[in-house]
Amino acid sequence: MVPEEPVGTRIAKRRHVLGLSQEELAARVGVARDTVSMWERGRQFPHRHLGKVEEVLGIALSGDTAPDATEQALISMPDLPEDLRREFLRMYRESAAGRRSAG
Repeated sequence: MVPEEPVGTRIAKRRHVLGLSQEELAARVGVARDTVSMWERGRQFPHRHLGKVEEVLGIALSGDTAPDATEQALISMPDLPEDLRREFLRMYRESAAGRRSAG
């Protein structure tokens, strides 16, 4: 079994895939660029901003759940405005969490 990558590494890799700079990610989350840098270097964990970081990056950082096919499709829809994409992801994740807890 391959060990899971550190959260900071996952943040940095996903940020690069999305073509975001640290400054852009920081602005979208509402933190300073230095904060993003510390997350990526493993010096801090984004506890308070975890939900927003996950939303902006379109990945789960807590737990062991990777985006499923529906989430991945929503994340990669280039013509969907960002605010709608975030809202659809939020609604989908809430609905998926409800199905898991009911199941």
